[in-house]
Amino acid sequence: WQFKLPHDYDGGTVTAQVVWGAGSGTGNVIWGVQGVSFADLGTLDSDFGTAVTVTDALSATSKIHITSATGAMTFAGSPAADQWAVIQLYRDANATGDTLTADARMIGVILTYTKKMS
Repeated sequence: WQFKLPHDYDGGTVTAQVVWGAGSGTGNVIWGVQGVSFADLGTLDSDFGTAVTVTDALSATSKIHITSATGAMTFAGSPAADQWAVIQLYRDANATGDTLTADARMIGVILTYTKKMS
């Protein structure tokens, strides 16, 4: 998805928590997230930054699950306040640790960033 970075964003790393659920199954799901930022006149066909992942277990079906925070994610480009950003979220179903036996349904993502010092 795409959005404008907050005006008080310090240009550093961010973390993500995935809000998700599943209607059936058992096991763990691995979510990956990566991002890129664009300044004015930035190149549209830019690569994403290095992905970070987080693993979460399905504890109960048809319930909201909120993962722990990912490690620090760095946007590709030169991220700064008020720039345009694109985030890519995916399930890493081919990873050895992703054992969920059903479809994982992403509901939302919580991004946490550090504010600029005033």
